[in-house]
Amino acid sequence: MELQKILFPNKDICPDFLMYFRGDARPQIPTDDEAPRIGVKKGETLSLESYFNAFSVGKWKEFTRLEDLTLKLFLTGEADIRALHVIGDKEDTIFRARSTAEKTLKMHRREEEADAAVIREDGGYRVDFRNLYEEGILFAEITAKEDLYFCGGAYETKETKRNDVRISFNICT
Repeated sequence: MELQKILFPNKDICPDFLMYFRGDARPQIPTDDEAPRIGVKKGETLSLESYFNAFSVGKWKEFTRLEDLTLKLFLTGEADIRALHVIGDKEDTIFRARSTAEKTLKMHRREEEADAAVIREDGGYRVDFRNLYEEGILFAEITAKEDLYFCGGAYETKETKRNDVRISFNICT
């Protein structure tokens, strides 16, 4: 079951590349009839650590019965894949509302290799996350061993147990 598709910049929704991907690689701008893809040159890294493409495992664990997670990555060449788990956030610069003064906010950030198996498959790679952490995000970094294209992917799970949802509400006037 597909939980979250890897998204590409969309001029109508949000065209900012850094909201979708990080790293050295830059987008290959497709024509309207082409599927989106990103060219990654040998030695460059493309990271899914972003607002749209990281997987918030803590939220999924809190609100669902998620028991397993796989990330499918569709690539046209060979790459090194790192699965990562991050808790916290990077250093950010914030601006005060009625002042031009800047303040650097240093937030706690812990990054570690995720407990995962990376398996080469036809058309790309599969990352099987073995440990579903109680907080943080999961994502992958792709480092090209040769020039390649990243063509998409998705976070998936096996069919999960369904919650017995019962809801009622009352509207008073």
